[in-house]
Amino acid sequence: MVNTESKLSLLLRRYHPSQLTFFFLFFLYLLLLSFSGALALHFLQEGAPRPFVDTLFLSASVTTTTGLLTVDISTLTGGAQAVLFVMMVLGSPLLCSAFYPFAKWLYVRRALVSLAARAAAEGKPAAELANAHVIAVRELVRDSLFFAMALIGGLFLAFYAAGLAFFLSYCAAHADTAALLAARGVRPMWFAAFHAMSTTNNVGISLLTDSMAPFKGSTFMLLVTALLSVATGVAVPLLLRCAIWLLARAFPRDARFKFLLRHPRVVFFNVFPYGVTLQMFIWLVLFTAYQTVSTIATDWNSGFWGDLGGAERALLAFFKAVMTRTTGFVATNVVDFSSADSFLLAIFMYVAAFPFLIAQRETKNSRHYEERASSARVLGISALFDAEGAEVDTVEQRLKEILATAKAEEPSPLTAVATGPAPLMLTAILLILYADTSKTHCMSEAFSVFGVIFEVASAFGNVGLSLSTDALSTVAFLSVFSKVVVMAVMFFGRMRIVPERSELMDVSLYEQWGEPIITGDSPAQLYLREGGGSLSGHLYTIGQGVLALQQTRKRSLVGLFSEGSPGAKPSPAKAVGAGAGGRSPPDDARGVFGVFGVGVANE
Repeated sequence: MVNTESKLSLLLRRYHPSQLTFFFLFFLYLLLLSFSGALALHFLQEGAPRPFVDTLFLSASVTTTTGLLTVDISTLTGGAQAVLFVMMVLGSPLLCSAFYPFAKWLYVRRALVSLAARAAAEGKPAAELANAHVIAVRELVRDSLFFAMALIGGLFLAFYAAGLAFFLSYCAAHADTAALLAARGVRPMWFAAFHAMSTTNNVGISLLTDSMAPFKGSTFMLLVTALLSVATGVAVPLLLRCAIWLLARAFPRDARFKFLLRHPRVVFFNVFPYGVTLQMFIWLVLFTAYQTVSTIATDWNSGFWGDLGGAERALLAFFKAVMTRTTGFVATNVVDFSSADSFLLAIFMYVAAFPFLIAQRETKNSRHYEERASSARVLGISALFDAEGAEVDTVEQRLKEILATAKAEEPSPLTAVATGPAPLMLTAILLILYADTSKTHCMSEAFSVFGVIFEVASAFGNVGLSLSTDALSTVAFLSVFSKVVVMAVMFFGRMRIVPERSELMDVSLYEQWGEPIITGDSPAQLYLREGGGSLSGHLYTIGQGVLALQQTRKRSLVGLFSEGSPGAKPSPAKAVGAGAGGRSPPDDARGVFGVFGVGVANE
């Protein structure tokens, strides 16, 4: 009985709301949004009832910004189309990226409020209850997080407003477009609003059955749709960092912008340091240029170009290259492309998010690596405790060697990103082939083995392209089981860019040692320069901080539902290392994460 109660209590503690990670909470949000949207669409349908699985698939496709269709959008009622519009807003990748700084802002704000309440209750200044440096940095991080949310919301509104204004102006200036929309029963205002929202959120669904085909010869329509898709899709990390850099130049005395440029991963999960951002820009240009040139080279003599000239063909090829990794609008039927180009489409849909994922892995502080790095530091410090006369450079070299050995055991970011989803993709393809064997035996390219691979790659990349010649995607004609499999792949593709936990190591070091990241000094060098004590004493101080960090591993990342954390006893490290510079480690002894009152998420 005791054993059963113990297992039950462990289970309850593990799945208590305070133990849920940001990743899991966001996944629940997407699931609830999908099911609630499906119910709304189901009750708003008219005429012959559709299978609920088709409605659920459409809702999940919009929520995950994929755009694969099991229902023709043009046949939906106005109320159902409005539901899709709202779902695009609530599932917007750009807006949802603000959830990450919002969760952190709640923590930092709660820590400051709790400290102020303690100070008021005890009748003491807050500086007497906590290190003044820690309080200042907490306030800086709080303000930076709030600004990050405002910046993301402002960019979303700016891009949507720009798209809406352009599409409205285009419809008003082109009588043939207005006549086309009138013939299909679509109001220009509603078309502009819906198309701008679909483009801004990289969803790729349209009120027109043939997507962007009516605008195949329109230079401005294709160019603006492509640029808007890039700006709110793969180029978001670049634009956010550029916006912060411009603000930092305009307001050099504002510490928030300097902090965001130096520690972007503390606040954002989709903004990276300068070098990594530059790499992402280079990959974006190379991918787009290569695919554009490949389309022109392999399909130049194809009939789908029609009577378009050389410049129009180049623009259409550029549009297709952009859509492959963003929105998924089509101006020409995908089956009209050459076999080589179709194969290249499948590859680029699979690798669409690789530059972003590699950047995340290169800059993140995963719990696994933190534990190995912390262990390495403890081993290195223990081995050097008696080295009273050792030079700082010798200590630093030894620590670097140990950390390099621990990091070498980690797989490279490219290997992890490229091979990680491969088992899922292969399993999904095999399950669909098993479930729809009779359909994959037909001569249609959409239902061939390559057609299934293409559909799964499109679902995984959240792109929405399909080899189907119908208004619906290939998955619409597959079995219920296959639709569920493709839905799972869509959710996996959407969730792969969401961080599992908060990245707090950088800001914790910033808080504990003042300026080590900014000046490039290591903790040991900083303590020796300012503290003036023995090398063993300073190494012991660092070791105590690392050991305290290891003791916080079971604290929750997303304790949104838990009460404020009570203060802990002062760290033994506090007494050592407070040097001439006036800096000392935080009073909070819960490790370097204690300045936020939170720890690292459980797996």
